[in-house]
Amino acid sequence: MFDRYLSKFDRRPRTEQAWRRHMEMFLELSGLTWVAHIHTVNDAHVEDFILALRKLPARRQGANFRTLTLAQMIDKFGASADVPKLDQRSINVKIDALRAVFYYAQRHKYRLDNPFVGKVSKRATKRVKPKPRLPFDADELASIFGNEMFQMPPHQWEGKHWLTVIALYAGARMEEIGQLRVIDYRMRDGITYFAITAMESDDRDDSPKKSLKTVGSEREIPVHPVLIQLGLTRHVQRMKAIGESRMFPDIRANGEEITTAYSKWFGRFLTKLGITSPQKVFHSFRHTFKDACRNCGVPREVAEVLMGHAGRTVGDSYGTGYSLAVLAFEVRKISFGTRFE
Repeated sequence: MFDRYLSKFDRRPRTEQAWRRHMEMFLELSGLTWVAHIHTVNDAHVEDFILALRKLPARRQGANFRTLTLAQMIDKFGASADVPKLDQRSINVKIDALRAVFYYAQRHKYRLDNPFVGKVSKRATKRVKPKPRLPFDADELASIFGNEMFQMPPHQWEGKHWLTVIALYAGARMEEIGQLRVIDYRMRDGITYFAITAMESDDRDDSPKKSLKTVGSEREIPVHPVLIQLGLTRHVQRMKAIGESRMFPDIRANGEEITTAYSKWFGRFLTKLGITSPQKVFHSFRHTFKDACRNCGVPREVAEVLMGHAGRTVGDSYGTGYSLAVLAFEVRKISFGTRFE
């Protein structure tokens, strides 16, 4: 029934995996299995599931949790006031998903009722907004790009080197860079640029399909002169010559997104450098880029276009936007004071 439910909707792989995890948690904590008949699910199973969720640690990563089942986590940490538990909002997300699944079952006559109806209040305590990400400061940039991994000649760089440097000089999102294809590195009117697009260039590898955060994320970003100076064009030409479709084929998918493994590596890399603030993460490169645009005199509207932010006014939707020449002129202003400049 669950597989049929998922097949009816065109959801992103990440969303589908999240729903599957919700169902797996329900089956594990209620003592059921995937082969259980759907009629065996009753109100008691759902109520026991909700009680278990309220005792489940909110964060379940690290050595303390690696080998434990959900039930074992609850036995070990459920009564501890020192271990944060799932909040009501997180519980509601899971129940809402499973309620929708059982509505499908009810509509298609798998069963007569929906045991998830009315079990959890939609009201939840207001979530405290997480502290915003912060840009990297000059010392942190010097630490990142002064690391020994960046001392090797650029022609020996791997995908992780290029992805990190491009994040600074293009201000793009991690997955936008990681999923770039050779065909996305283009030239028009003498200007080299990245085509940030969800369009597929071919189907020669088994990587996840390209996707963008929003419709406004599709854009053209002129390649910063520093990236060309470092040899990015030569790198792309080499990938093309050996028949690679992706710009950084060694950045391989390890999950629902191409950059999942890279993201974990970058987190460990920052920790190794002593950059441990939860507000300093990969996304900090976008904040650093935005600050550089301000400090270098790049107009706000141009910075918004380069970063793929949607327009803030109705007027922003008129016309075709800034020309590639104007964008390139503004990109050349941007400087970070790194050792590459």
